Amino acid sequence: MASSAGADSGSGCSVVRCGNCEVADAEFILILKNNESLLDFFYRHNVLSCHARCSCGAQMTPKGRLDRKLNFRCQKMNPTTGRKCNTSYSLHKGSFFDHSRLSLQQAAHVVLLYINRPPPRCRYIAREVNLSIPTLIDWFSFIREVFIFWVHQHCSQLGGPGEVVEFVEARGSKRKYNKGRIMDDHYIIGGIQRSTEQFFVVTVESLSSATLLHIIQDNILPGTTIISDCWRTYDCLGEKGFQHLIVHHSYNFTNLDTGAQAQNVEQKWVKVEKLIPRFGRKKNEQYFGNLAEALFKLHFPDHTQRLHHFWATVAQMYPPFAHF
Repeated sequence: MASSAGADSGSGCSVVRCGNCEVADAEFILILKNNESLLDFFYRHNVLSCHARCSCGAQMTPKGRLDRKLNFRCQKMNPTTGRKCNTSYSLHKGSFFDHSRLSLQQAAHVVLLYINRPPPRCRYIAREVNLSIPTLIDWFSFIREVFIFWVHQHCSQLGGPGEVVEFVEARGSKRKYNKGRIMDDHYIIGGIQRSTEQFFVVTVESLSSATLLHIIQDNILPGTTIISDCWRTYDCLGEKGFQHLIVHHSYNFTNLDTGAQAQNVEQKWVKVEKLIPRFGRKKNEQYFGNLAEALFKLHFPDHTQRLHHFWATVAQMYPPFAHF
């Protein structure tokens, strides 16, 4: 597992941060079998912190056993009382693993199998990791949230003259433990450009024709053909704002079930569609998670690159606590 790195300066932590690494499945299985190696992997990817500072000012390091819960515990002696501070916090606090009943090994193993094994995979992973189907379904939704966050970080403005963008909308849902940063009872709007790997995804609290108009103006360039079933759903093409885009900015709005859908689909879009299982193509609360997963995997076709970029994204979503 090669990586470029930089030390965590000024922290007192000797762990060197991973700049980029490639990890084969067999290599990560060996990491899972060694407690110190797994902790080092999470420290290097900033998923967990190897140090924290107590409110009293003392530096803390994790204590305990990995097969249980590791804790930061302050051992600073109070000169007035002659007692130790003994402030204690879980190493998992605020992290991707906060509130989880799974061990770090189990959670990391689930992620490995999920991101590198194609569907159907639920029963296979359940047997491999010895977890119940309901528990796995929860974890699959947590993993998809990371893909959605990654998509948000890599969005770009789409389209232009002669370009085709497919435009979709779905409802989000609340994450268990209220930890979700993206899918929190919102509408999720996405677009993908058929000729490239470019995409955008946005979330809004409510959806109307006016909201659609703003999303289009912010994310799709003039001259684009936009294919969607939204136009019929919201009956908006006759409205002044949409007519302005059609007449003055050369936008072409096409319903999903018209002849435009039967045109030759560009190769990149075909690849995305093939990465989404048939049962995951229904436009519901899971659709954008499945789409985001497909976009992530299309961006990283080499499976040895996926673990690094997945956990690096987790570190951005859930930056580890350094002060308590």
